[in-house]
Amino acid sequence: MKFSCTKTALQEAISAAGRAVASKSTIPALEGLLITADETLRITGFNLDLGITCTVEADITETGVAVFNAATFTDIVQKLPNDMVFIEVDEDYKISVRCGIARFSLIAMPNDEFPELPVVNDGEGLTIESNTLRSMINQTVFSVSILDTKPVLTGVLFEVSDMVFRAVASDSSRLAVREEKITETDDENKKFSFIVPSGALREVEKLLKKDDSLVKLRISKKHMTIHNATSSLVTRLLEGQFIKYEHFLTFAHANCVTVDREAFAESVARMDVKNSDRVKNSIRCRFEDGIIRFNYVSSRVTGYDECRYEGECDPIEIGLSNRFMSDALHAIEDEKIRLCFNSPSSPFVIKPPEGDTYQYIIAPVRLS
Repeated sequence: MKFSCTKTALQEAISAAGRAVASKSTIPALEGLLITADETLRITGFNLDLGITCTVEADITETGVAVFNAATFTDIVQKLPNDMVFIEVDEDYKISVRCGIARFSLIAMPNDEFPELPVVNDGEGLTIESNTLRSMINQTVFSVSILDTKPVLTGVLFEVSDMVFRAVASDSSRLAVREEKITETDDENKKFSFIVPSGALREVEKLLKKDDSLVKLRISKKHMTIHNATSSLVTRLLEGQFIKYEHFLTFAHANCVTVDREAFAESVARMDVKNSDRVKNSIRCRFEDGIIRFNYVSSRVTGYDECRYEGECDPIEIGLSNRFMSDALHAIEDEKIRLCFNSPSSPFVIKPPEGDTYQYIIAPVRLS
């Protein structure tokens, strides 16, 4: 195998693929990067749950396949000068790396020790714009559970029905929902769903370009693959029944007001006071006469702030988790948002100024 490419292109590819490399494994090859040089140069990392492959623009003069130790190879490439990199692997799996006057030699592993990545040729499929999928992930993944007591809640549920693509995440105390119309599926009348681990989705978000280029998803019973022009990712799916959430989306709300998102977020952030209390206190939010009055009270600290709202609502005080509120507000890009609620004990909902493309439903905290 013999090829050359720029240091920048090589480093970007091994950095992305390297995020799927196993840190420790009983299979040594899984601690490596699979380098394939044929029609294109491809670099793959795989840890049995997640696989990432990146294509590198390169001049390939001799085809071949080998496994490079990821940690060593990454360290070498990072320290190379910003120039063309020339790499050669001989029949004894000896790797030669040249860049400028720098020279390195290391030993590769045979590619037959590297497990094959799952291939999803059948199953369901859909196409979506890169920016849209990035937004759907960003606006839901923070709501997954960090506990393994119910594994399906550590991932995001994706549903396709009536040409609507919906993402749902919940940790049982909050619910994040984001949906978009889609224009291309294998079958417009087909309904299907799948649950993707949150760690895999965070890697998908990093791989997706910030543009309107198209991304293709293919879903089987156990795996999902996603492809764009320069990379692909395969991940195992979570098995199990997601919680019944639909009834939360159809609540009628007696009170619904509009606020400036940035001003509201700033007030919430001011109430996030660091103190020595072991328990994270909630925020008291009182809605009355066009003003939201925020109060934070702990055994050592008190805080107060105000934010104006538009619309009519009954005077009411609600206890809310500062972290849950901050997570949702940071994921929203709209200048204005709607806050909807019924009582101090009913769900508190954050929506866009018009429509329901996203909803954040937060369980209130009981006030003492």
